[in-house]
Amino acid sequence: MPDPTRDDAPTPEHIRGAVHTLTQVTAYLHTNPPLADVLPLLTPLLDEYDGILLRLSQTFRELGHYLDQDVYAAHDINLAEAADYYYDAAAVLKQWSALDWPIPILRALAEQPHPATEHRHSGTDGACR
Repeated sequence: MPDPTRDDAPTPEHIRGAVHTLTQVTAYLHTNPPLADVLPLLTPLLDEYDGILLRLSQTFRELGHYLDQDVYAAHDINLAEAADYYYDAAAVLKQWSALDWPIPILRALAEQPHPATEHRHSGTDGACR
């Protein structure tokens, strides 16, 4: 991949599209689809090396760096503090990027025949608790 330029900058619409896609995944999971149908969505989402948590971590780290490089950062404690918050968030998300470890376990479960059962977090009305 070539080095990005300012001409390659994503637009707010790109970001909204990504957020909308995550909203769709959340709504889809709420329908209790078969695990075999969910796994293809989880794999790229949780990938340790290219998943959303890692990418969001990298974005927050770069945002912290960007704020640190700002000409006002040396003179504005609030800007420096904001940069620290993004660095901290990046570190937490990086740790959470290890959520890909259950994927092989889930894949093995999806390959086993399972009788239809009620969602374990559902009450009688089907709502997650």
